[in-house]
Amino acid sequence: MSKRLKLSDLAKVVPQKAATSASKGVVISEGSETTSGKRALDDGSKGKQVAQLPESKKAKIDTRASEAPARPPIASGGGNSVRRTLGESLGPQASVMASAATGEKILAGGVILGSSLAVRSRDFAECALNQKVVAESAEMEMVRVQNWAIELEGTLAEEKAKGKKLAEDADARDKVIARLEARISELEKSQSLTQGRIIAAFKESDDFLEVVRGLASSYFGDDFDFCKRQLAHQYPDLGVDLEDVEMDHEFLSKEEVEAEKRARPKKGRRGRGVGEAVV
Repeated sequence: MSKRLKLSDLAKVVPQKAATSASKGVVISEGSETTSGKRALDDGSKGKQVAQLPESKKAKIDTRASEAPARPPIASGGGNSVRRTLGESLGPQASVMASAATGEKILAGGVILGSSLAVRSRDFAECALNQKVVAESAEMEMVRVQNWAIELEGTLAEEKAKGKKLAEDADARDKVIARLEARISELEKSQSLTQGRIIAAFKESDDFLEVVRGLASSYFGDDFDFCKRQLAHQYPDLGVDLEDVEMDHEFLSKEEVEAEKRARPKKGRRGRGVGEAVV
């Protein structure tokens, strides 16, 4: 009783039991037909009027009787023998099936096992569904991240293009500025050369002297003649024209003589110092 019966074994035993009972029923029916034939023959032997069977039917009955297996005799304990025959046909598990309570327990265990299997299959289906949902959500998240990465790549490409364009524009501006600076330097050089040439030509002209005289007379006023005399006295190499200067020439000659006298003692002192140094 402690040993549990498997559902697969139970499924195998039930068809065997049905086949055995069916075969036994056929044997019993055949046996009954044979017995009825014997009774008819006995009645004929006793002198009763019994219809004689045709030869073909007799041959069939004899063939069936010979082919049918001999049924074992039924003793007084018929229930025990049938139960023993059922136990022999069903095998060692027939003792377990003999009890209705045991069968109910087995069926209850099968129902519990089936329900547990159904629960497990349902749990497995729910787990698989959850895994599918998680996988789909992860796939959607991955797609979203991929789209975001594609957008970032596009934005980065646009920024690179803008930076490249700005760099090209800056290079173009630098080139234009360098060209303008070179042009300005050339113009300044040409302008300076032109101005130098113009100034040199103007200095060589008579207009320059008249302009200088006019400016000097307007700046110095009446004392300009005295300045001209001082310049001619201190810098005789300049060739200052003193003819048009209105001054006393005798006073000028006296000043020159006095200047020569003041210059002589200085020259004598210098000569003495040199002679003493030589001695």
